[in-house]
Amino acid sequence: MARQSSGFYRTCAYNRGRLVRTSLLEFCLPFSRLIELSAGIIRTGFVVLQVLMLLFCYRLIFREEAELRAAQGEQYDAFKKAVPRLCPALTPRIAAAGGKANWAAGFRAEGWCWGFALAVALFAITLKMKVFGIALAVSLGFFFAVAFGPRKD
Repeated sequence: MARQSSGFYRTCAYNRGRLVRTSLLEFCLPFSRLIELSAGIIRTGFVVLQVLMLLFCYRLIFREEAELRAAQGEQYDAFKKAVPRLCPALTPRIAAAGGKANWAAGFRAEGWCWGFALAVALFAITLKMKVFGIALAVSLGFFFAVAFGPRKD
C-alpha cells in the first residue's frame, strides 16, 4: 500500500500511522488526568472529565475518518483494515514509504517549542520571571525568523 502514488500513504508511512490510525486518545486522556491533578478536581469531576474527553475525542476521530474516506476512497478503507484505530500495534502494519527524514527542517519547525520548554525549565530552576521572559523571547524570535524568513527550498 505504501508504494501507491497517494500522498496519504506516504504521510502515514513516515509517522505513527504505521502502528495506529489515530493517537489522539494517547495524549488527550493523560492530559485530562493532568488537568484533574493540577486543578484538584474531586473524583466525580475526574470521571465526568474523562468521559467528556473520550466523547470529544471520538467525535473528532469519526469526523476525521469520514473526511479521509471521502477524500481517499478505497485506499483509506484498505488502510483502515490494516491499521488499528486506537490500540497501537507492536509492529508496523504498512510498509515504510522509503523517504528520508529531513532533520534540519524538523528542528527549524519545532525548535521554538523546545525553546518554550527550556524557558519553563529555566523558570522552574531559577524562579526568576526575567530568565523565563528572555528565554521565551529568544524562542519566539526563533519562531518568527523561521516562519517569516527566507526559505531554503
